[in-house]
Amino acid sequence: MLEGKWVKIDMKEMERTAAEMGAEPGAKPSPEPTLDARTQQQLLEALRETIAREVDFKSAGDKDGSEHITATAPFRTLITEFFDEIRPLAKRLPPGAEMPTAKDFKDAPNTKVTADFTLVNGELTEVYVDLAKLAEDAKVKKLGLVVRMSEGQAPTAPAGATELNMDEILGGFGAAMMEAEGVGEEGLLEEDFTEDAA
Repeated sequence: MLEGKWVKIDMKEMERTAAEMGAEPGAKPSPEPTLDARTQQQLLEALRETIAREVDFKSAGDKDGSEHITATAPFRTLITEFFDEIRPLAKRLPPGAEMPTAKDFKDAPNTKVTADFTLVNGELTEVYVDLAKLAEDAKVKKLGLVVRMSEGQAPTAPAGATELNMDEILGGFGAAMMEAEGVGEEGLLEEDFTEDAA
């Protein structure tokens, strides 16, 4: 695993080990705090208003059966205005979601950045953004980020993948922790104790 090679693990064995460690069989972690429907709608409206006000859309026409739409906006202005729109909702956001201030954005470039959206049969298939535009003094003149949308695939470990044994893994962690704490086989701290003479 540390060498970047394929590993696999028996999920039933993992559940059994978790149950032995005190977790309920089939137990799932507590869900993350979520926004109520009203707040979600208000966030969406704030995003729509900011985009409508600050983003210029153009159709680049059809090419090879796909439609291209470009969206251009000054980066700092866009993010600053969006957060200004949602600032009144800050108290309703999940704990730990701190709102950035205008001061946080002052060093962000205000260069106009363009995202190129590719649609095939009305469905979004690719988004391209030139990230070099965000670094005003970059030596690199073009640094493209491409995000492609496709149907997901469940990864399958190839033949020869190393199978991990949960008992061995946990045993190794336990031994490492005990060694770090200085606990020996007898369960006592491995330190020299001297007794003062009476």
